[in-house]
Amino acid sequence: KQYQKLLARVESDLNKKFRQLIRKDDFVDHIYIGSDFSLHLIRRQQVEVSALQLTAKKHGVAALKNSLNQAAFQALLSQLATTEESLSFALADCTEESVMLPMELDYTRFSNGEKQVLVMSLYWAIMNQSQSELPFIIDTPFARIDSEHRANITERFFKELHGQLFVLSTNEELRHEHINALDQQIAKVYMLEYGEDKRTRISEGSYFEV
Repeated sequence: KQYQKLLARVESDLNKKFRQLIRKDDFVDHIYIGSDFSLHLIRRQQVEVSALQLTAKKHGVAALKNSLNQAAFQALLSQLATTEESLSFALADCTEESVMLPMELDYTRFSNGEKQVLVMSLYWAIMNQSQSELPFIIDTPFARIDSEHRANITERFFKELHGQLFVLSTNEELRHEHINALDQQIAKVYMLEYGEDKRTRISEGSYFEV
């Protein structure tokens, strides 16, 4: 019971943080964590009935079920008020052009930036359950993030993390506006420069353009 409660809190925080960071309306309706710890991203969308009819006719209801996630298949049965055994007949008699189904998204096809936002949201949700303030180290945080999301991640991710934070960035990532936004959280700033003599020089209190 304690584990299920913890998992529910992680899911809730994951959904909340992902919506805050992604800055895209109706991108994902719900994210849940499977029993094998896999992530499932659900978005409600219109599916053409003709495509469902074609799959059922050519390959059978079992193939149609496999092509849909469990939630979408159950939603289809519910909307058509039918059973799995009678689904092919119900589809054949359906006069609607499309049905709204909770379809699962393949997040492996997301852009690199969208994947990073998903991972950051999951990490934040897990960290948010900890009773201890753990350090967080992130290398090149904005390497795959577009400028539209950078300010949002600065405000909604970095500033809301509990515990010590180490950010390793290039001069093209954290600009002066991001540094200014994090001014109250920054304790120390260092610049690492790798010279032609193959040695790294560390300058305290210096950060590129700041």
